[in-house]
Amino acid sequence: MCNCKEKKTKMKTREEVISTINKYELLKGGEIRHFGESEECKRFIWFLDNGKIVSFERPDAYIKIDNQILIIEHFSIDGFDTHPNGGSKLQQYESKTDREFRAVPVTESFEFSITQPKIANSYDGFIKNCKDKFEHHYKRISKYKEHLLTEDVANENTIFTVCFLMDEVSPMGTLTHDGKNTHLVNLARSKEFLDYFCTKPDVDWIVSATVRLPDPGVDPYFFSQKDIGFCYKVALNYADYQFIPMENMEDIRYRFVIPKED
Repeated sequence: MCNCKEKKTKMKTREEVISTINKYELLKGGEIRHFGESEECKRFIWFLDNGKIVSFERPDAYIKIDNQILIIEHFSIDGFDTHPNGGSKLQQYESKTDREFRAVPVTESFEFSITQPKIANSYDGFIKNCKDKFEHHYKRISKYKEHLLTEDVANENTIFTVCFLMDEVSPMGTLTHDGKNTHLVNLARSKEFLDYFCTKPDVDWIVSATVRLPDPGVDPYFFSQKDIGFCYKVALNYADYQFIPMENMEDIRYRFVIPKED
């Protein structure tokens, strides 16, 4: 006999989609920029406004309204080199540094550390990272649908829509300069990525964000398979622009512990 309580707990081990959507402020009436002229972005907002994001495993989350299901698969993207296994060197560096910092014994003193990662970012690295992560999850779409069917979330009449939530996590974003203006790299305006996306019809929508400069925060944007023609019209020549590397990026961490009173 299956322990339904254990299964339900297992399915909700990650809240990454909800966390990212909250970061984009889309559950609080925040705005999202639509690159396109289709009605697809309205459908995305309709799902958010009228349904509930359910954290899951395979896929990361879904929203169900009547017999329509929006599958949401989340992954991070950045412009840094990747390892042969596809993992980002930036994410590996951050994880390693965080583990090392947390491993330092807590004392009654002020602790401060500065490290400078020996990793490089580039536009080519950004596009490769996006394609590699996309491909990894794209191959699993049919399994995501099958899993929702076996868990009785969906049935043979369910209408599926698939959204990839591609979260830009590069510090300060991915930047290029055309000789006059600085441009944050945006997937909806990247010809290299659009050429790739149009060959992947099983993903209907993409939601991502650029890092807001100079103020902290992000500006979310949306585009779909039905918007590709519009996106090509507003695409920028990122590959021909000067890439702005983050050569002097530093990681600063500190801990302040208040000693216990005697």
